[in-house]
Amino acid sequence: MIAFVIVAFHWFNPFCWLFLKEFLADIELSCDERVLVKSGHERVKEYALSLLESKQGTTFFASAFGGAKIRTRIENILSFKKLTWVSLTVFVILIGVIFYVLLTNAG
Repeated sequence: MIAFVIVAFHWFNPFCWLFLKEFLADIELSCDERVLVKSGHERVKEYALSLLESKQGTTFFASAFGGAKIRTRIENILSFKKLTWVSLTVFVILIGVIFYVLLTNAG
């Protein structure tokens, strides 16, 4: 809702429109990820096929999707892997190192 309010007030700024487009695409990809985590690996192909079927029913004036392209969504769905403890640990360590480097005084 906040993104739409920002675009409503700054309708003349092209960066706000770009932000809104990318924000909506990220929301769709996040929803896809949540569905895949909850449904499991065995239903991945079913979900991708259902996206393709719903895309075929769209017209020029009404689209079933907001920002993300269907090809990108299906590629992400078919290559989806759950986050492992090792990758989570490496990610947390990387964030810690970045914070340490950026927050320490250089002089």
